Amino acid sequence: FASLAAALEIYPFRINGGDGLAHLGLRADVSVGSVTTTRDNGESFSSTVLDWDLSAVYQLPLWNKATAPLLSVAIGYSSVSFPLESGPFPGLSYSGPSFSLFGDLPLGAGFAIVGSGGLRLPLTLSSEQATFTSEVSAWGWTAELGVTYEFEELVELPLSLGVKAKFLGINGTLSGESVLPGNV
Repeated sequence: FASLAAALEIYPFRINGGDGLAHLGLRADVSVGSVTTTRDNGESFSSTVLDWDLSAVYQLPLWNKATAPLLSVAIGYSSVSFPLESGPFPGLSYSGPSFSLFGDLPLGAGFAIVGSGGLRLPLTLSSEQATFTSEVSAWGWTAELGVTYEFEELVELPLSLGVKAKFLGINGTLSGESVLPGNV
């Protein structure tokens, strides 16, 4: 499904030109999209998917910033939710710790290839329509690949615009009972 996404990285120790902690920052990443699930009988259910991740990030520049690939490591907390309002399966939220690795490969003239990979482990489940027994275990993974363009030379602010493909997988087992509208 298609989604709109935004990411913000802030490096507060760079404000005064600090050396020791200049590569330590905070990252907020959020995406919102709509997904439709169709059953074998043709019945469809729609949901708005909200995926967010808040993390501490540390950049590992390899050499001269203008030409070098840039690697970043992030540790944080994430959540993905898709509340279904009707249907045979309750809408769920998966939340838990996240671990990610980001990479930027400059191509010149402000363009860069960007990618990332991450794990979300372990994930806890919650739902407004369902209760689960203790037999719940879940984990997730993410992968992104895309292209960005830096506007820093044009607007004198470190802004970029990008197009990415993002993959998000959630794996797990659960058991329990759900009560949905319409006595389902």
